[in-house]
Amino acid sequence: MKSALWLVPVAAGAFWLGRGLSSGPNSAASDATVAAAEASEAGADDASADAHADCRTENDALRQRVLRLEAQLADLQVESVAREEEWLAYNRMISSIAPEDVFPELAVKRAQEEMADVEPPPPDPARVALEERSAAMKRSLVALFRADGIDRYDVLELGLLSVDESGQGFIGPVLLRSFDDRGRALGTLTAARLRLEGSRAGRTLTLVLEDGYTRQFGERTPFPGADEGAERGGVFRMLLPHTDPRPWADALPELFQEDPTVEITDDGRWNLLILRRDLNARLDRAALGGRYVLKDCAGVVGDVWNDVALDELGENGELRRRLFADRMRVFVDESGVRMELREGVAVRGAQKLPFLDGRMRIYLPRAPVDEWTDGSLPIVDARPADDPVTDGASASDARTGEGA
Repeated sequence: MKSALWLVPVAAGAFWLGRGLSSGPNSAASDATVAAAEASEAGADDASADAHADCRTENDALRQRVLRLEAQLADLQVESVAREEEWLAYNRMISSIAPEDVFPELAVKRAQEEMADVEPPPPDPARVALEERSAAMKRSLVALFRADGIDRYDVLELGLLSVDESGQGFIGPVLLRSFDDRGRALGTLTAARLRLEGSRAGRTLTLVLEDGYTRQFGERTPFPGADEGAERGGVFRMLLPHTDPRPWADALPELFQEDPTVEITDDGRWNLLILRRDLNARLDRAALGGRYVLKDCAGVVGDVWNDVALDELGENGELRRRLFADRMRVFVDESGVRMELREGVAVRGAQKLPFLDGRMRIYLPRAPVDEWTDGSLPIVDARPADDPVTDGASASDARTGEGA
């Protein structure tokens, strides 16, 4: 017990001795070491705090990026679904289209394959003949244009041969190209029908284009006589003077109303000199403000005067114009006496004009009907059989009054 008590003062002394030694020269270094340790611990704590802050910032940025990417992915998924739906709709549309609609040659090929084993019906001989004749007429028309030196027009299309309600032959549709004097193209002429008129006596040919129009410099003009406001219609008459119609009639007889190739014949029933004298005497008495004179007649067949030439004179005997016609007939009917000339021309000076519609009528209102029906002239009496007029003078006076 006593020894234990003795050890207590010894331990206390040792403690204070060590404390004193530590306060010696090395005490400053120890304090510095302790301070440095404490500072390093504080710096470590600050660095650790900064690292945690950076991690939190980076985590926030990554979280925002993930959110954006998820939103973009959702949009892309929606777009992908929409594209798939469009693709499915496109495929359904493609599958609904028949290949023949996209490639017509497939339909033709399939039809040919289906008809390969089927014997085609024989062609219509009438149709084949019509097409061959129409093609031959086109070649003939082109050759006639060249032979007669007609360089103002060129035949492009001629159509098919046909007949109208009156029995007049025509061909169409027709497409001609026109040129100027220097051979430059001016435009085109389009018509539904083409027919021909010719005069042997006048040596004139007329191309008659019906129901059509001309096109020049992009402007479309219907033929003369078309209805107002109509895009096509009317009649265009193309005069070819100094042209013998007989070669044209030989090659294209279907297009002429009268055959100009018929040879002039005379049935011998009439003396042509006496006939011309008697006709001129009657024409002189029927004159009203001028008169007509028959200058020539090649012959008479029945009631048809062939290849006639007449002069139209004025009141003082001056020449107004000359008329040439292939045929002439004299009619007597309820309206009086008239002469009808067909397939001819009227010449006035250097101008030569064909008859409109191929004919010309000359009315003689002062002609006494009894003189023209006495049997001395070949005429056509078209009066009714029960005509109550028997007195020639009174009939003549009545018709003269009407004509005046």
